[in-house]
Amino acid sequence: MDSYTPNKVGGLCLIIGPALATLIYILSEMLFSTGAGLSPADFGGRANAAANALAYERLILLVIPVALVCAYHGLRVVHGMCKADGVGDGFTGLGSTLFLFNIISIVLAIGALQAFAWVGGDSDISAMLGGVQTMGGLVGAIGIMFFALGLSTRGEFNKIFSLIIAILFAISAVAGVVAMNDTSSWEIISAYWGLTYIAISAYSIHIGLVIIKK
Repeated sequence: MDSYTPNKVGGLCLIIGPALATLIYILSEMLFSTGAGLSPADFGGRANAAANALAYERLILLVIPVALVCAYHGLRVVHGMCKADGVGDGFTGLGSTLFLFNIISIVLAIGALQAFAWVGGDSDISAMLGGVQTMGGLVGAIGIMFFALGLSTRGEFNKIFSLIIAILFAISAVAGVVAMNDTSSWEIISAYWGLTYIAISAYSIHIGLVIIKK
């Protein structure tokens, strides 16, 4: 077990965590009864679908927050590297902190989703969860943007890739502001956010591979 250094564990968390969370999110929206065929703003439909979801679907969804907490651990390892020499320290520290609040919102949302199976669907609670997730997504997008900007200043990470991620998540943050004020935009914004999840998974794998080799 001595070979599992902080860099190796953190790198593995970054390689596996976001990709696994993204895969399960896609399954939940396209194949699982919790989201397939439902508009993101159909609060009543989503609440009832969650209340009647198959047990294995609800259990699989529990992997998302666990995978993202692991990813956060990986981000903290990367921030530690930046803190050691001061290059990119400010933005990566701020970014990882903001991203933590996104994870907290997802933990709350997934936990509440499980509770629908106990008490039945409630559209008002579903709408509140939508607001929590949207706000969390907005804060998290800003966090990832700052984190990528911080890494763009370091030679061992791909500067162009980092800047592309920063731009994608700057747009994602703007989309979050729109979503907070217009639920009719949620279908388009959710599709865009799904693409950014795939992009950040690829970027996270890149970061993980870099720090494992250090």
